[in-house]
Amino acid sequence: MDISEQTRWLNAKCPDGGLLQSEEWRRLNDREGFVTRHFESDELWANGIEYALPIAGKYWYLPRGPVLELPISDSQQRCWRDILQEAQKNALGWIRMELKNEEELSRVGEWSKEFSMRKAPHDMQPREILVADISGSEEDLFANMKSKTRYNIRIAERHGVEVFSGRDEGMLCEFLRINQEMARRNRISTHADQHYRMLLDSFPSDQIELLIAKHGGRYLAAMLVVFFGDTATYLHGASSDDERGLMAPYLLQWRAIEMARRRGCVRYDFGGVDTAGFAPSLSGVTRFKQGFARNVNAIRYPGSYDIVLIPSRYSLYKAMSMSKYIVNKAKRVLTKQ
Repeated sequence: MDISEQTRWLNAKCPDGGLLQSEEWRRLNDREGFVTRHFESDELWANGIEYALPIAGKYWYLPRGPVLELPISDSQQRCWRDILQEAQKNALGWIRMELKNEEELSRVGEWSKEFSMRKAPHDMQPREILVADISGSEEDLFANMKSKTRYNIRIAERHGVEVFSGRDEGMLCEFLRINQEMARRNRISTHADQHYRMLLDSFPSDQIELLIAKHGGRYLAAMLVVFFGDTATYLHGASSDDERGLMAPYLLQWRAIEMARRRGCVRYDFGGVDTAGFAPSLSGVTRFKQGFARNVNAIRYPGSYDIVLIPSRYSLYKAMSMSKYIVNKAKRVLTKQ
């Protein structure tokens, strides 16, 4: 497929529009120094990233993939078998995948029946995402918001919060500063600054935007949004401790939706939410995002699953993962004391 065909096909087959299986996303990982692989048949598409762990060795991760086309066909099975054979040839311990529903998960499990399929120790991507239809009128979009969200957007507008887009060094530095500030405030980890720089460099200028909200000389919130075919994806966002009562993140999000509509997008992927209790730490983020799409149900994925090719390595990896979890949990408890 050429690039435009790839984009249309992924848009049609993926609930989130297929960004994480795009060639642009694979190019980003190449630039970050990872080995990536691509497999394709008429009805199956899989981009994979190779990770290497101490002691446990290498595995492939297929973010939101493989992408299948219904009805399931023999050509898809042959392509998946090629993936398994190539993984064995490269001495991989396992393949981590993220199929979009239980039917596809069961089918790939059948294709891999000489190996075991296990639920991964942790999900790589959120189990739930919120994707809204933004093809209607502006009045329709406002009507579908929660009243508090509409109110907060108007507060920001009335107080003169402004939103700018661009990718100059000054704006990028402000985004990085706000991002680090937010990570410290919420006691969460974030990507290294270089990751965000590479994001902006890896995508064509018409596919990614850095937006920043400003008031009275102060930068209050920032976000990165990617436009991939008919879908806009809210990829990263951060807010400052300054003037939080001005509700800058609400106006920032609304301006991103407006920009997506001008670029011809009909879907807006707000990213990860938690409505089923998979990730309670996302409760505040979930309330914020649902405010823009109060009648939209979250899209739920089965989560990350592993096809285990070398059981001994996988057992070692799981033991190491459990040890890391216990250590991190102890650190969180001690930090709160």
